[in-house]
Amino acid sequence: MASQINICFIGGTNSGKSTFLRTHLKGQDATIPTHNPTMGLEVSPLVIDTNIGTFQVNVWDMAGDRRFHGLRTYPRNGVGAIAFYTKDTLEETNAQIKDYQQEYPNAKIVNVWNKSDNVVERKFFEESKLEITHQGGHPTYQVTSHEISPRPFQELLQQVTTHYPISITHMHVPQSLQHATI
Repeated sequence: MASQINICFIGGTNSGKSTFLRTHLKGQDATIPTHNPTMGLEVSPLVIDTNIGTFQVNVWDMAGDRRFHGLRTYPRNGVGAIAFYTKDTLEETNAQIKDYQQEYPNAKIVNVWNKSDNVVERKFFEESKLEITHQGGHPTYQVTSHEISPRPFQELLQQVTTHYPISITHMHVPQSLQHATI
């Protein structure tokens, strides 16, 4: 039986949270040219097999735009968040981290600088890396939503379980959802 944990994807509008999640759920670049913003939240289970066991990670993909938050809903027993940054979402993502930490003061946070395949984003990150990396003392990784990047999940699982090192052997959608449209 897999251990279940609840995590949030937080970050400003167009920071790539939903695309990053879809890419990991489908196992490929899941870019949708006309993606509509997340309204409220969407919850998706992702099974992560590791060297210490299997985890069902329930990912709460939160709306980036505060107008769509409605009543702010975080998962019960939330253990951590992956915070998505781009140069245009820096302030909004910082505000969302602050909100999340008020709800879960002991939750673990991993920062993701998304869209690292974009030259402008990469340059902005390099110029402000020290400030972003040390934002709240959270580890920060550069990713692109279009590629499988298990490192943020791995870091979060290591912090939550306090097992070092954890290595991810496989990530997939639960068997019961493999034929569902995601």
